[in-house]
Amino acid sequence: MSDPLPLHRIGRQLGRGAVASVHEVFDDEGRRYAGKLLHASRDGDTVAAARFAQEAALLAGIDHPNLVRVDGEAEGVDEHGQRRSFVRMELVDGLGLDELLARRGPLAHDQAVEFARQLAAGLAHAHGRGIVHRDLKPANVLVDDPEGTPVLKIADFGMARASSLSGVSADALTILGTPDYMAPESLDPIAVDARADLYALGCMLYEMLTGRVPYPAATPFGILRRHRDDPLPELDDSVAPELRAVVHALLAKSPADRPSSAGTVAERLARIAAGPGTTALELAAPTVNSRCVRCDHSLVEHINVCLNCGLSTVHITPGDHSVVIVGPGEVGDKLDTALRGKLLEWLESNPQLGLDPDKALTKRIPRMPVVLASRVSERSAEALIRTLQVLGFAALSYKGLAIKHPLVRKKTTKIAGRIGVIALTSMGGMWQFGWAAVALAVGAIGAILGSGIYSARAVTSRGQTSAPLGPGLRAAFDRVEAVAGSLEEPRHRHALRAVVRQSLDLRELLGPEHSELELASAVDRASATTAALARIDAELRTLDLHDGGAETRALLHERDQLAGRMAELSGSLEALRIRARRGSTEAPGEHELELEDLRDRVEALEEVMAS
Repeated sequence: MSDPLPLHRIGRQLGRGAVASVHEVFDDEGRRYAGKLLHASRDGDTVAAARFAQEAALLAGIDHPNLVRVDGEAEGVDEHGQRRSFVRMELVDGLGLDELLARRGPLAHDQAVEFARQLAAGLAHAHGRGIVHRDLKPANVLVDDPEGTPVLKIADFGMARASSLSGVSADALTILGTPDYMAPESLDPIAVDARADLYALGCMLYEMLTGRVPYPAATPFGILRRHRDDPLPELDDSVAPELRAVVHALLAKSPADRPSSAGTVAERLARIAAGPGTTALELAAPTVNSRCVRCDHSLVEHINVCLNCGLSTVHITPGDHSVVIVGPGEVGDKLDTALRGKLLEWLESNPQLGLDPDKALTKRIPRMPVVLASRVSERSAEALIRTLQVLGFAALSYKGLAIKHPLVRKKTTKIAGRIGVIALTSMGGMWQFGWAAVALAVGAIGAILGSGIYSARAVTSRGQTSAPLGPGLRAAFDRVEAVAGSLEEPRHRHALRAVVRQSLDLRELLGPEHSELELASAVDRASATTAALARIDAELRTLDLHDGGAETRALLHERDQLAGRMAELSGSLEALRIRARRGSTEAPGEHELELEDLRDRVEALEEVMAS
């Protein structure tokens, strides 16, 4: 056990907040520090005292140039001779970043990049020790030497939460933060992790570049609503494209779409600062296949379920089945015009499916039933039927040629009967013009009949065009589909989506022969972990998180272990992906070392799952 800190002398006040004030303090050798003291009026406030002690305990001993150093709890004597406890911290002589921005307005782009890089580096150090700030904003950043070579230091971890929720007070499970910088998921405290700090960093970088916050509104609730619902804010063309990409990645609505770590962001910003000619690292980008018909989110290639809303989606492979639209309406009725428009719009937005509408659907309104697709697999037919149901149609699949389906035959008979009556009536007056006229009439009737029967096959399949997956990764992706369809909360599907995207990107970069086994194992473990996290979260929502009971603590501990391992797994995939994009394939054994790290992460997850 370390020796207690000596008694300090508490000097002048440097700043004051709602709960605590910061004073200049001196140790017995005259060295200056900052001391954070609870207001005397808060002496009986157990919640404030607990948070105060938590800040000291979480940060004690952490030392990084971009974090205000916290030494821990100490005691001193104030000007009235009263003995007071405080948190002793590094004393920074400088401005708050909020004050600097108020004085100067928007920063030069190179300075904004450097400031954001320093903040990302400080966050990376804190996150690496399991600490989430939860209230990152300009007012909680100090600028040392603002007129010379500024060094930014993140301060005020009073709302910080350890990555292990079981190790902090129940207050860490309440909604806290400053609305202008709060990530959309902040309204669900269980969902908050280190990527919420990255979102706040994106808000701050946007503010440094423009002089305004990204989502202003008249009320806190209005601000939070805009963070959740509004599109990404635009940056003008004076901001370099690579810098705009960083801001937009940080401000992604879903945590899974943000960069996987603060370290990745710091490295990317350092390369932007180095200027043209450097290899730009790409932040995670989606491998998209098409758009979900229900929620309009991007779909991930090779995954037949939307990893946002959970809807099973369409993936066309050849086979011996047909899909027939049978409603709404009766046999012989024309296809509903509005639904036909929705169907054509969906087909147009998903050209990669290989479904080509012909004139029967694009130029005319066909009659029911309509053969939508032929020569597709049973699985593809089932997926098409689910999509058609979302669009408002009733449909069924049929093994074999659709023209043989009973409803199609009924339609043929019905239309043929109608045309037959017309034909007899028409030809009755044609005899007087001779056999040539009769022949022309019969030909026209045949064309009408053919159009009514055969052109109803509005779409045919070209089949899947992308390279197939190996059996191991295909089986792993099948398990992703099974898990994703059963998850209740989108954020769990988003976490799976991040791992799937990274795996697909790595497979392309490294080649399936070098990586398929490891990637399949990583995807499998991510699926199992996500399912376990969803189960635990469902249990937690039935408990009183403030009771501090043994069952709650055990669930929180299990959840945090799994979430931490999942983050490490995603981080390993991202590190390998970045190295591959930088061209490290030329370094012998480089990827094998990274793949070994990935194997270790997968094994660590397996150990946690087995415990």
